[in-house]
Amino acid sequence: MMKGLHKWVFLSAFLYLLILPYMVYGASSNCTVIPNIRFEKTVGLGDDCGTEHYLIVEPGTEVTYCLTLENPPNGGGDWSWYIVSDPQSGLRWPETGSETVAVPAPGDPPIQFTWKRTINVTGNIDNTATVTIGTPEEDEFGQPCVIVEEDRVRVFSRTIPEDGGGNPDQVPGMSKGGLVAAGILLIAAAILFIRRRHTQSL
Repeated sequence: MMKGLHKWVFLSAFLYLLILPYMVYGASSNCTVIPNIRFEKTVGLGDDCGTEHYLIVEPGTEVTYCLTLENPPNGGGDWSWYIVSDPQSGLRWPETGSETVAVPAPGDPPIQFTWKRTINVTGNIDNTATVTIGTPEEDEFGQPCVIVEEDRVRVFSRTIPEDGGGNPDQVPGMSKGGLVAAGILLIAAAILFIRRRHTQSL
């Protein structure tokens, strides 16, 4: 029974790691074909839109968030409507109750939303934006095709010592020593597991 349980746990963990990227990022739709849209969220310093999805700053730093939505000429397709939502910033376009705005045709210039924020806390600050697009196509059940895509950025705020000590580019997580120790523990656990299975088979 324990052998079957071990196999089930390992298989479940493997399948979870395979599907995790698709659960967090990328486009989903109730239709087979997903239009080739561009929806990207970035963060940077200064007044211009940055190109980064991850930024390390000190508390008190002003950052610029940017959202770019584009219906490219190579397979973007026709849109009936769209809604851009960014809960952390309070952005929702078009606004609730407003008239339907014109949708971008394939090849039109990108639509861009920009806003600033001063980072006054320390730690990780995640920011996820979502676009929902309706198309004239229908799925196999005759329902309108709806595409949902999201993108996320992360700002890591930390205090850098005045004497310049520490590594300002170090990202949160384990240190090198911690990673080595974790690796040794994993190897030891694997050896123990193999020896136990070998003993049970004798």
